[in-house]
Amino acid sequence: MTDLYKVLNVKNTATYDEIKKSYKSLALKHHPDKTGLINDKFKEISHAYSVLGDVEKRELYDTQNIVSEKKFFDIVLELRKFYDDYINSDEEYNDIINLYKTNYGDFNRIMKNVLFENTSDTVVDRIYNIICKAIDDKVIDITYVWAKTTTKEIIKKIKKTLSYERHKAETILSHPEGIKHISITMDEIADRIASKYCPEVVGKNIEYIESMEQIKKRKRYEK
Repeated sequence: MTDLYKVLNVKNTATYDEIKKSYKSLALKHHPDKTGLINDKFKEISHAYSVLGDVEKRELYDTQNIVSEKKFFDIVLELRKFYDDYINSDEEYNDIINLYKTNYGDFNRIMKNVLFENTSDTVVDRIYNIICKAIDDKVIDITYVWAKTTTKEIIKKIKKTLSYERHKAETILSHPEGIKHISITMDEIADRIASKYCPEVVGKNIEYIESMEQIKKRKRYEK
């Protein structure tokens, strides 16, 4: 995998001013107007700066080794924004309550169907506590299935499964072809989100960004 910091001749601790200064110097040296053609070096320099010159994209590169075209970064950032707005919102709470009702309190099924079910090692406890509070507040009634599927053994098993999946994802990320696997995962997440807001687009191979735009329009309309 190409080291973008080496491409720009800077250290990975470089400030944004240092990155910008180095980019300008290299871009001037390899600019098509100077060389007479658009060479691979100029493209490489431009791509490196498009990543390292952006705070959020640089963070993704530094922490997850994600290196791709601008479009993929846009997808990741769009998903992150959606996640930030959704988690711990009234909308998420209502979705969890509805999942509880439609699955008769089956915690395994609830965890398989919540949005962003495997974002951290605390997600299981967070969802569990939300439901417990709803039961205490008499928003929903406790069911036999809930009691049966929330034993210590079962919750431990759910956590172990999710932990394994996260580890597997991290392993894929470190692989040169990992980005292709991530793209597949992104499509799955997109379908899950789309099925909530505009089910007519699910499974029709609509571009992720286009799906998100339809979702946002639908949400505005519903408000």
